[in-house]
This record gives sequence, C-alpha cells and structure tokens, in this order.
Amino acid sequence: YNEILCRSITELLDSWTLERPCRILEVGSGTGALLFHLSPVLETRAVEYTFTDVSSLFLRRAKTRFSHLNFIEFTNLDLDANFQMQGFDPETFDMVLAHDALHLCRSPNQTLQRLHNVLNPGGVLAFIELTDEPAWARLVFGMLRDWWRRNIENCSYESPCLASGSWKEHLKNAGFENI
Repeated sequence: YNEILCRSITELLDSWTLERPCRILEVGSGTGALLFHLSPVLETRAVEYTFTDVSSLFLRRAKTRFSHLNFIEFTNLDLDANFQMQGFDPETFDMVLAHDALHLCRSPNQTLQRLHNVLNPGGVLAFIELTDEPAWARLVFGMLRDWWRRNIENCSYESPCLASGSWKEHLKNAGFENI
C-alpha cells in the first residue's frame, strides 16, 4: 500500500508548479514506514516535510533513522486535540499524509475537520486505512487499548475499522471535495 500512496504523491509532486517548496504534513507517522518509502522521491524535490506522532519515542527514533534528510521537521501532534494549540496554523500545508493512523482517532469527523483546516485551499489529503478488518489485525492489535479508542458513536463492536462509505461520509462532513 505504501507503494501505491508513494506513486500518487510522486505524481502530485511532479505537477507542483508553485515557486516554493511543497509543504507536507505526515500525521501519526509512527515508525516512519511511509517516510522510508517516500524518502527517495522527496530527496529529489523541493519539499518541507513535517513528521508527526503523538509518541515522543517514535519521534526520537525517527530523528535518528532519518537524520540524513535535512528537509524534515519532527514534532508531536495529537490528532484528538486542537491543532492550533499545538502550533499548527490553518492553511499551512499543501499535502497531509496518513498511513493507518486515522482510525485511532476518537472522532473521525473532528480529526478530518482539523486536517482540512491545516490544508491550503486546493490542498490534498492522502491516506490509507483498513476498511475491512482482516482476521490477523485483531490478533495483532486487538488487545491494544488504542485499537478500540474511538467514541462509542463511531465504534462498531465488530471492528474499529470504518467502511470506505463511512470514510467518504466523514470526509464530506469535514469539507473535503473530489473524494
């Protein structure tokens, strides 16, 4: 899935026409798997990349792992809290990326609204999420508290994963177009 997302991001960066670097925010970056796949593409482009996670441990490890990339800023971001209070101003980024991070949010509507707010007009949200929980996922993640973290109004007792139709509805509610 990272390869698919990377191809899409490459196409977007190839069509970048502004005279400034493309500003990219990756949320819930965790172990850095997406950045690992993207870094060869990003190294040859004019970008400002902000790698975020709620975990300081993941950020410290990522700083070490990606220390050779001078276009990356590493900082904490809690997707369930006010972005401006965490130093993320509205209309700051051209792209927001997420890989298996949004399903952990307490409220998809609120988180997607926050992401929409930090995007510049015409900005792009690109994310990958499980929409149908495979059997292995419950075995691997099912005992983790955060796997079942969402508010009860958004949570299925069968799975914390949202179906693609639900994601589309949440995206529309948050103001996204061209879904």
